[in-house]
Amino acid sequence: MAKTFKDLIVWKEAKLLVHSIYRQTSGFPKEETYGLISQMRRAALSVPSNIAEGWGSHSTDKQFLQYLNNASGSLAELESHIAIAADEGFLASAHKNQLEDQVKRISYLINRFRDRLN
Repeated sequence: MAKTFKDLIVWKEAKLLVHSIYRQTSGFPKEETYGLISQMRRAALSVPSNIAEGWGSHSTDKQFLQYLNNASGSLAELESHIAIAADEGFLASAHKNQLEDQVKRISYLINRFRDRLN
């Protein structure tokens, strides 16, 4: 059993996604600083943050499940932003696919975690 949130595979994977999003969005047009760049980074940061907060403050499985649900919602939002960024030509197809693969992996891990708590 994990001792801290940093031991959780799902948190580690979500943290890697944050780094990927920061790398990819650093090449976006400057006019997107307060648009897609900000939105994508915020949504990505929300995923490991919700996992950590839920792990650190949950007193019941039901409370932790709510944090996992919030993380899933942020992942869905990020997936939408990734699709839009690719449609706008800000992401190459290979980068879009890599980010989507990371999102799918984290979504799978969150769902597995939820199943264990239910």
